[in-house]
This record gives sequence, structure tokens and C-alpha cells, in this order.
Amino acid sequence: METKSRRGKTLSNIIAAILSVVLVFSVLLIGFTIFHDNYYQTFWVNGQSMYPTLNSQAAYENGELVGERDAHQKITTYKNLDYGIMDSHQKTIENLERFDIVVCFYGEDEYDYKIKRIIVMPGETFYITKDDVNKENNGNLYVLNNETEQFELIEQPLDDYFVHQGSYTDEYADENNPITLSDDEIFVMGDNRIGNHSNDSRKIGPINYSAIQGKAVAIEGKCEITVENGVYKPINIRKHWPRFL
Repeated sequence: METKSRRGKTLSNIIAAILSVVLVFSVLLIGFTIFHDNYYQTFWVNGQSMYPTLNSQAAYENGELVGERDAHQKITTYKNLDYGIMDSHQKTIENLERFDIVVCFYGEDEYDYKIKRIIVMPGETFYITKDDVNKENNGNLYVLNNETEQFELIEQPLDDYFVHQGSYTDEYADENNPITLSDDEIFVMGDNRIGNHSNDSRKIGPINYSAIQGKAVAIEGKCEITVENGVYKPINIRKHWPRFL
């Protein structure tokens, strides 16, 4: 009888321990979900300007995203697009660093946000080498070191192919004409610099720092995007383990 009693007590302790773990895990999960949903904002990647860093698994044809079309051949749904979260808190925006990926607008009248990588920070003087496509120095970034008064090569955290195959045809910010940004400007580019795949500061020039909406933190899912009367809306969101940027 004593042995059975001990066994019963041991089993009860095990069950109690399991229930305690489940309870703690549930509380933590609920707390994390509440924090996540209130602290971060979501975004989706509707384009190829940051390929292959973003939307690397989306379907492309002739350089354009593939989507379902209506009877008038207008695209109504894009599939398999990256769905992520961004930190839009002022403290985070004030402490951005070179090569952070940001969600931003290009102007006050813009309603369609862009997702780009910060290349040059406010107040910096820089130039980008412009040579024939595929030359090893094409697309190299040089930033002035104010202490040495010398331009220094800055290694860029993306595939060399997209750097050296990039198009750098603008008349500003080359070796003979370095540019100094004002204290409220940044220079942004997409990772996909080939051809016209990214409309960024190479074409439109620097953008205002105040145009930054947030720092992209992670890609944590896939989604489809429907287009109705020019309005984009995410549907069929499928979450996965976060890929931090």
C-alpha cells in the first residue's frame, strides 16, 4: 500500500510539474504575442528592389513579379511575398546605422512606402565609382574620413554580383564630384541594383531622414497581396520562424 501511495504521489508531482510548465509557457507566449503586436508594425515586400535579400522566393518573370490577372489582364494578386515587422519607435529611428534596412517614403505626397538599405548617413561626404558593368570597382562606395581627410572604401553587405553589375549612371556622387549630405538626409539604395529594378537615391537623390517610417527587424512570414482599385492589401499570411535582418 505504501509503495502504491508513493507511486501515486510521484505521478501527481509529475503531472503538476507538467501543468506548471504548460502554464508558464502559455503565459510567456501570450505576453510575447501582446508585446509583439503592440511594439512592432508590419510591412510586406511588394517588389524586387531588395532581391535577393527580400522576396528571394517570389515568382518573377521578365524581371516582374508574377500575379493572378483579371479579365482585363490587370494583376489582382501577388503571391509568396515576404511579410515582416519593423520597429517604428523614435529612439530606434534616431539610432539607425549604415546598411540598416528601412521602410520609408520618398516624399510628402507618397502613399506607397519603399524598402531600401541605408548607404550613406547624414552629413557624410561620399562618392560611388562608376565603370563598365561587371568591373570589380563598379559600384564601390567611398566615404570621407574626416580625421584623415581621405576617402575610404566601405565594404557593402550584399552579393558582389549585384554591386558590380549595378547601374550607376547619374552625374552626381562620382569620384570627380563627391557629394556631402546635409544633417537631415540619407542616401538609400535597393540591393538589386541591376538595370531599373530599384528606384532609389541613384535616381531621385538623397531623401529626408524624417521620411523613415521604421527599421526592418525581421521577415516572419509569407503573404499574398491583393490589388483593388490601386490599393494593396495582404491576405493569407503564413507565419514562419523569424529571419532577422
